[in-house]
Amino acid sequence: MTKKLLSDASNSVLRQTDLKTVKLGSKPFSTSIKYFVAFQEISLAKTTIYEDERKLRLFAKFFEGLYESGGCSTMDPRRFDEPIISEFLVWMKNRNLKASTQANYVKVLNRLLMLFGNDVILRMRKNPIYKFPKEPRDTPIDALCAEELQLVLDTTYNLRGWSGQAFRGALTLAFATAARPKEVLGALVEDLDLSKMAFYIRHPKGEGNWGNPQWIPILRVDMLHYILDFLDDRDKMLMEYGIQSDYLFVNPGTGLPYTEKSMRGLKGKVEDMCGISFMVKEMRSTFASLTVNNCPERLNAVSEQLRHASPETTRRYYARLDRQKAIKRSLGDTWKETRIN
Repeated sequence: MTKKLLSDASNSVLRQTDLKTVKLGSKPFSTSIKYFVAFQEISLAKTTIYEDERKLRLFAKFFEGLYESGGCSTMDPRRFDEPIISEFLVWMKNRNLKASTQANYVKVLNRLLMLFGNDVILRMRKNPIYKFPKEPRDTPIDALCAEELQLVLDTTYNLRGWSGQAFRGALTLAFATAARPKEVLGALVEDLDLSKMAFYIRHPKGEGNWGNPQWIPILRVDMLHYILDFLDDRDKMLMEYGIQSDYLFVNPGTGLPYTEKSMRGLKGKVEDMCGISFMVKEMRSTFASLTVNNCPERLNAVSEQLRHASPETTRRYYARLDRQKAIKRSLGDTWKETRIN
């Protein structure tokens, strides 16, 4: 707790800084990130800030490499100009990143630059010479099919020890509820009510802003036996370590919940063993796609389960629909209404 309080106090001090004149040291862009984090703490969820910080650390390596190779004359974000941003655009393009990812990277970088009073990206957007990546209207949706998910779950049994059991439990609970990884990992034992087949979202996206804690149903009953096995394994782990914890996915080494970073490490091992590439957060889109694909009329209900403001968000980003199947299901027999002999 002390460490967290010190961190909050430190960020408070950083927010009092005059960003136009503050000295950023020998690696200005890297140093600027801590100020970005401090200011974003005002309005964004910690998980969003963490993801943005990860991206900015990646950008920092690029800008530092560009500077060291003589490709630019500064690493200070206050002095970034059109040539530097152009090199950033080329770097993204050469990495074969999806258009949606590139567009997101530009947004994150622009927020940092604007924080330091640099509107170079906004000015470049107004100049027809520069073409910025745009998020496609229908973004390709990453989701597993039923066979792939089954193979992934089967492979998790090759992970040894409690961490593997916790990973499988988190994965199946995320799929059963369409909850986000951080919502699952941050849960308490009391948040899982199997008698009512319900799960309490204690720390939702937008917490403290627009997101409110709430109970949601556990809809994938086929995941129940995995969850029950996980709870049994958890009891055995607590007894083995001689500890007690209110956290559902407790790491016995720290006494805190497993982090998303640790889950990514376990996920990587599963990928290597089964040959299927996936992300833990794809359990939401996998739930949505498998549910809607069999019946497109379920889109509105699925959107409610995912707690989206609009079904359009679900359709565009989460529910991968087999259009041919949907067309045949809806229109396949309509010819009978106007039969021609």
